[in-house]
Amino acid sequence: MIGAMLGAHSRCISPPECTFKFNVLHAEQRSDDDDAHLKRMLLGLMRTQSFANWQFDLDADEVPLDTMDGSPRVLLEWIVRRYAEFVGKSEADIWIDHTPTNTRYLITLTKIFPESKVIHLVRDGRAVASSVLPLDWGPNSAPRAGFWWVESVSYGLAAESMLPPDRIIRVRYEDIVQDPDRMIEKLCAFIGVQPQSDMTSDVGYRTPSHLRKTHALVGKRPDPTRINQWEQKLTERQIEMFEAYSCQMLSYLGYEMKYGVYARRMTRSESLGIFLTEACRSFLTNRIRLRRRLAVYNRTPKPEKRPAISP
Repeated sequence: MIGAMLGAHSRCISPPECTFKFNVLHAEQRSDDDDAHLKRMLLGLMRTQSFANWQFDLDADEVPLDTMDGSPRVLLEWIVRRYAEFVGKSEADIWIDHTPTNTRYLITLTKIFPESKVIHLVRDGRAVASSVLPLDWGPNSAPRAGFWWVESVSYGLAAESMLPPDRIIRVRYEDIVQDPDRMIEKLCAFIGVQPQSDMTSDVGYRTPSHLRKTHALVGKRPDPTRINQWEQKLTERQIEMFEAYSCQMLSYLGYEMKYGVYARRMTRSESLGIFLTEACRSFLTNRIRLRRRLAVYNRTPKPEKRPAISP
């Protein structure tokens, strides 16, 4: 959501999630030949599905490695600028990287990008669970969703304690949905740009073809009626188990719990049923669905020219 909104600004470019940057950051230590080291990193990231999701052609031989002084940062920024040109936003000079796992590596990322700023987006964990449980990635049960959500949020909270207030800001998903115009003004002020018209309804994110079904709401103005849809999508028992296994993190973040400390954990029979369901999902159903999504990507013709950003 934030990636699409801020990406609509003329100065911002919001590519798909960039998990391939971790391949670069985790790469072996540079050798005596910096160009050869960067070339290995480049070829490695180009083989990842994360890079394929950007859906633009990049010839490794056209990358000016000899001008990059062996710097992973320079390599990543060159790729982002190339992508911005590809989607018709060559004037953009701010990279909006909305990769969720960024919070796990913020110490490293803020050292490599010392001028960067961090937006920590939090959302009611029960709403997150209702969105993720049907997907072919992430947790497939309410108890595991509780653990997964707490872990994710905890990284962001730890980052808030480590970074100065002018480097990180916490934003609630619900606040964006209920008053998107005010929140866009706040976020634009935080990253140092002037708000522009239609940032809450325009789309600044080109969704990969095989992810358009799961990202169907990207580019649409936030709908306040969806905030509490988790109450209809989750069963009462799922809500109770999520609260049981996320302890009181919901309360720490200002969300009212339905069961609180009285939430019951799984029974033995429920534990067995959930284990069997997750095993089936992990080893069969999810893999089939993932292959179908990737088949959509493989059947999608690569664009022959640089298109404008479209939903």
